[in-house]
Amino acid sequence: MNIQDRVEHTLKAAGVTYRFIPLPEDLPMTITDHTAFHKDTLEHAMATIVYKTEKGLIAVTKRGDTQIDEKKLRELAGVKQLIFATKEELVFLGTDVGLVPYVGLDTPYFVDSKVLNVGKAYGTPGIKTLGMVMDAKDMVKVNGGKVGDFTYFEKSREMLKSGKQRILSGITPSGEGSLHIGNYLGAVRQFATLSKTNECFLMVADLHALTTVQNKKQLEHNVETLVLNELALLMGDVGADLPNITFFRQSDIPMHTELQSILNNVTPLGLIKRAHAYKDKLANPSTTLRQSSGQALKTGDAMDEEINVGLFSYPILMAADILIYKPDLVPVGKDQKQHVEITRDIAERFNKTFNKKVFKLPEPHIPEEVAVILGTDGKRKMSKSLGNIISIFESEEVIRKQVNSTYTDPTRIRATDPGHIEGNMVFTYLDHFGDPNSSSTSSELRGASKVEQLKKLYQEGKVSDVEVKEYLFESLMKTFAPARKHYQELKNSPSKVRQILETGAARVRSEAVKTMNEVREAVGLTNSYSFFSYSSSHSGKPQAHPESGTRKDSRIEFGTGSGQAKMTGIGNNVITIDDFARVEMRVGLVKEAIDVPKSEKLIKLTVDFGAMGLRTIFTGVRPFGYTALDFNDKKFLFVFNLLPRKMMNEESQGMILAVDSPRGEAGGDELPFGVHGAKKPVFVTAEGLPVGAKVR
Repeated sequence: MNIQDRVEHTLKAAGVTYRFIPLPEDLPMTITDHTAFHKDTLEHAMATIVYKTEKGLIAVTKRGDTQIDEKKLRELAGVKQLIFATKEELVFLGTDVGLVPYVGLDTPYFVDSKVLNVGKAYGTPGIKTLGMVMDAKDMVKVNGGKVGDFTYFEKSREMLKSGKQRILSGITPSGEGSLHIGNYLGAVRQFATLSKTNECFLMVADLHALTTVQNKKQLEHNVETLVLNELALLMGDVGADLPNITFFRQSDIPMHTELQSILNNVTPLGLIKRAHAYKDKLANPSTTLRQSSGQALKTGDAMDEEINVGLFSYPILMAADILIYKPDLVPVGKDQKQHVEITRDIAERFNKTFNKKVFKLPEPHIPEEVAVILGTDGKRKMSKSLGNIISIFESEEVIRKQVNSTYTDPTRIRATDPGHIEGNMVFTYLDHFGDPNSSSTSSELRGASKVEQLKKLYQEGKVSDVEVKEYLFESLMKTFAPARKHYQELKNSPSKVRQILETGAARVRSEAVKTMNEVREAVGLTNSYSFFSYSSSHSGKPQAHPESGTRKDSRIEFGTGSGQAKMTGIGNNVITIDDFARVEMRVGLVKEAIDVPKSEKLIKLTVDFGAMGLRTIFTGVRPFGYTALDFNDKKFLFVFNLLPRKMMNEESQGMILAVDSPRGEAGGDELPFGVHGAKKPVFVTAEGLPVGAKVR
């Protein structure tokens, strides 16, 4: 009896009302596509996931608009291990990826309580061209499932579909710094995918590393290695210009630690004591401190004295890291969701305490579809400390050796013995890195991918471990060839790496400046006796006001030249070299220019600054006869660190540079256009200069 017959037999035997629904053959097997086809919402779309546990396989049914809390699910199921079932295990049950029914499998079902009150429950009877629908309240009646509350609502997916979001992620150089394929699958690849349609900030959290790495040379090595690895992988996936990605180091933005100091005062002690990281360190002192110094570690009660304050206050610095940039989403693993929850709690307390909504409450984004990547031993999570990794940037000889040591099928003695796919790490990795466009040429397997062909031949004893491992090695080399090339180029050009970091720091510093000025204003640190405010200059240092006792905003300000010798012809409009150094000018390419409706003056420019991303800049020059066509696809010089200002319900994020010809000089003819005799400005062209370049 096939899966569809089992499903239908079970439904009829239970006496429930149901309906099978024909589906188009080309309908993608995703829950969102099926929901759209049924013209319904995700709350009525049922997702059933099969997990492998130490007690066997289990099937878990939830609503499409919820995420699984694995801790709660483990408690309900009475298990310690939850690993996504492999394709082979699904086939063994009679189903396949994307086609798991919420009834009919010969395995225990667990049903989330939120499912039972939604009315219609859409699903699949295990056939690609059929959908099904029944009343959700009959779910347990037909599958005998155990009901429990083990999901939560995640807003991030709907937010991602609604439009461009600001996303912040960070990676701590607490380890040696080099990344492996587990890191790539678990974080880097997803971040690269998110960056294609969103504004993404990626931070190297080097200040956080100080909680455990307290050796100068070790930290330097960790940071430099991580920066090279991360940049090379991102460039390999999205391109050398890193479109939509701002990459920077936490320690280059001193505002993080000032914000932490302020947030300390609205954060309850109990909230931090409940943090997983602190409790984990207490429970596992061997991973806590002085790893790099070689000092003996203490245990028991003395451990409380050994843990530093930095480790204890780690969540507050993390909250500052996030809140200072006002992101919409923060990608985290399921075990790190608490960090975002603490951040939201601190933000709410601040906003309430000072009666001003300064901070946005970020949402966690938890990619459910990514399973834990086991190491080459097939038993434990991939980790360099366990020696079970496959590297990305090591030599080919090292990577080949790591691939050849990968766990396959211990029961297979000869290459002609039928082999097992389940639990075979070579095929697990090939599912991610095998070329899906490489197909078989045999008539029996025509249309099947090379990976599917190898699986079949392996199960039939027609291909050896040596051959499948060689294909894995070739696939890895092909997948990471662009990244490995970028890695060598970056390693040989430290100045290029510094430029990327400098550019990234300048971009995020302007955001941090705006937030910190709001924070200082909200708490009362900015007052009638204040003599400095943050500037969005390159240095990121507080800038002194020229007149104490006068409150000013954080726009670029210039001194009056007081105490300096006066210069002929310019009166008091003198600035110092330090004042001028604060003006950051960059080359920008106008990607789009449009005349602003309901405005007689404004043209809206969308300007590409390369690695710095896109910015919206308005210029009021239509009265001079300029049109949008004068700017499209041309390079100009822009003031990059000007405080944004509102224009037509949007922010203008910079200023295009222009020059006027003095009266009486060649080219200085008046072009009045009814603008009080003003001369037509000439914009400073930057053709031939690289996009995003800084003008010195």
